[in-house]
Amino acid sequence: MRIEMNFNSRNLSRGAMILPLLLLMASTRQIAQAQYPVRWTRAVGPHSRQALRAELLGPPARNEIQTCPDYARALKDDKDYVPDGADESREKADCDVILLVLAAKPSRVSYVRGFKLDESALDLLPASLSEIADEDQAKVKHKGLSWKKYHPEAKLVRKAFNEINVEGDDEFGVNLQIMAFGDFNGDGVEDVLLFRESYDIGGHGRCCTPEPVILTRLAPGGRFKAFEVDDKAIHNAAAKVMGRRAGKPN
Repeated sequence: MRIEMNFNSRNLSRGAMILPLLLLMASTRQIAQAQYPVRWTRAVGPHSRQALRAELLGPPARNEIQTCPDYARALKDDKDYVPDGADESREKADCDVILLVLAAKPSRVSYVRGFKLDESALDLLPASLSEIADEDQAKVKHKGLSWKKYHPEAKLVRKAFNEINVEGDDEFGVNLQIMAFGDFNGDGVEDVLLFRESYDIGGHGRCCTPEPVILTRLAPGGRFKAFEVDDKAIHNAAAKVMGRRAGKPN
């Protein structure tokens, strides 16, 4: 009887030692899986996730699209909703950014930490973010040219916090703005969410609908790649945030 009691005591003692180790391993694994939280700039909205969600999903106040709740209502009621006019297009673009931020996940690894928009960024940013002639699209993609390699004459004409304006010999300039950091495509690697907008250098203002763009890098010192955010990505983000059925719009 004494031997059995000693055996049980040893088992209990081992169990008491193993349990904290298992908890420590689980905690370490959790930290490794989500080391970099989603974070966004003031241009997106309040820094509280709850406040940002309220800004998007508050009660709509108008029949036309002038606020994010108006847009969220339109998107929920009609998956084929198309903005009507420049104002609605701008509102859609702003609210798409909030949808993408709320749907993003924390990242396991990051190769974009410390990335910022300044003069040196032109050597890192892919040329696809610049204005590219149609006949050069394939060459730029194949060679993976940087903005500066494709447009050696390009220069910063304006720099603000998280934002730059770049101009060259073309008639259009490009405004880029950092909106957020997070895993926007589900691969566990941290991305940068940018806002890209073209404008007429001649002084006529914006020429194109502003668009969110995902910038990523998959290895230390690797090339940056940029991906447009299409309608399917927006609708999938809306599904996560608003509980709608995901899917590609018709």
